[in-house]
Amino acid sequence: MEVGRDLTAQELAAHHDAVIYAVGASTGRRLGIPGEDLTASTSATSFVAWYNAHPEVPPETVSLDAERVVVAGNGNVALDVARILVTDPAALAGTDIADHALAALRDSKVREVVLLGRRGPEHTACTASELLALKHLPGVELVVDDQDPRTGGTIDGAAPGDKAALFRDVPGRRSTGRCPGRGTTHRLPLPLRARGGAGSRPRRSPARDGSRG
Repeated sequence: MEVGRDLTAQELAAHHDAVIYAVGASTGRRLGIPGEDLTASTSATSFVAWYNAHPEVPPETVSLDAERVVVAGNGNVALDVARILVTDPAALAGTDIADHALAALRDSKVREVVLLGRRGPEHTACTASELLALKHLPGVELVVDDQDPRTGGTIDGAAPGDKAALFRDVPGRRSTGRCPGRGTTHRLPLPLRARGGAGSRPRRSPARDGSRG
């Protein structure tokens, strides 16, 4: 049922004491870069629908057989995707997450999640509460890639209450090597190309807050 097509907002309000409009993107947004149609790339809308048992998204839509997942975006949806990927499945078992998603997460090979932000930490799109929730996940090592000196400078110079200040107690990361431990997350510049494995069918890695990974 669609408001505005199947019934009007006035008709809806006439039969309820309160109406809350909670809207978001119904489909993923394309980046327009080479490789975004690879099997290893999927939209955050599909991933979120997958773990919420949407009837139009089958259980086999997402495969967690890669050790490293890249999420293009740093809004609330991007952090939700990262949080689901790095949270201990035992903690998710008490939620209403889809049974097939919980089973896949228990067998997941994902050990590192990379959040891609196209601008500096002061422009992080997520809310402070979402970032704090990710920072305090048990067993998760959160790091910031500060190879660009402007990143560290912005974080160090952020005023109390600024979103960038929330990164101040997160250790910097200046190498491009693999981070240790399950659930490592960090931010890098947005890529211009997505590439699959040479000579093999690319693996599917969940991604995106309005983009692909």
